Amino acid sequence: MNSKEWSSNQAFRLHSPSLQITAVIFFMIIVMFSVVSCKRKDPFLVCGSDDCSFSSSVTGFVEIKIQNRKSLKKLTKSGLLPVNIVAQGKNLLAFCPRSKSYLLRGLDKYGYKLEIFDADTEKLKKVELPGEISSILSACFDGSGRIWFLSVKDHPDMPRKFILSKSDPQHIEWTNYLIREETEESWLERIFTLGLPIERPASLTCGEDGSYIITHQYFQDMMRINVYLFDDVDRSLRYVSSFFPVDESGKVSTYYSIKNSTLFVFQNSELHIVHQNQFPETILFDDEKGEMVFAEEDGKPVLMFIPGKRVDGKIAGRLVENLSEIVKY
Repeated sequence: MNSKEWSSNQAFRLHSPSLQITAVIFFMIIVMFSVVSCKRKDPFLVCGSDDCSFSSSVTGFVEIKIQNRKSLKKLTKSGLLPVNIVAQGKNLLAFCPRSKSYLLRGLDKYGYKLEIFDADTEKLKKVELPGEISSILSACFDGSGRIWFLSVKDHPDMPRKFILSKSDPQHIEWTNYLIREETEESWLERIFTLGLPIERPASLTCGEDGSYIITHQYFQDMMRINVYLFDDVDRSLRYVSSFFPVDESGKVSTYYSIKNSTLFVFQNSELHIVHQNQFPETILFDDEKGEMVFAEEDGKPVLMFIPGKRVDGKIAGRLVENLSEIVKY
């Protein structure tokens, strides 16, 4: 009995140095893993400091500004990926996934200028504007590589014109379509009286063969979001979907997924989803105000919510989960 106890104790003493070494190595691995975990960045980190700001004016992209430096990131299901383009002094207007081309907008002493950046060749190509333009609202590439362009032509003593333009595949020739006209009198009448609502084109999204226009239809203090398919043969707008009501005074973000026939409308802390013009579904963010960034990957919508509050000076987005339970792909 005593002999067995002694043998057991001696065996422990003989093996204890290796056990100690193993324990030390195991402890070091834990420490190193903890350090790496602490230093690992959130893949959806938007801003890491108080002097950082962001915006998202093009579907699928977030522009980040730190002091005087700007960077561009693309939203994917796995995180925000950096985009390297020659865009000094330029803003992104549209992206063509098929050709990996970026439509960029710049300014010079003559006004707006357009360029296309080819990510494969890293070359810039100048594009002529489709006529005289006062402001640019939106742009997109269709499946044939043509550019669709939504702009405003504004002159004193003349109605404001909202114009949709379509380029040829080589981006040389343009065809222009008048979508809406608006006078200052009609806008003021709508504000101060019970006049007819006014509808303004707001943004543009492209499908394989054409474009869809999202409009804001203003009533007294509310508005409706409408989606139309533009028929370039008949030169007309075909109603597709809508959502009502939306508070006119708050910031609203919209996106229409053509492949899924689904309209997304986000404002403050509510996301409204209208699938195939059916009764809308609503996702609440527990009164947590913020912004929504929309993207599409593998034919499915990707939505990232960016909370308005910073945590330790940082802003990190998070994906909207369980969309497939609402939107049937």
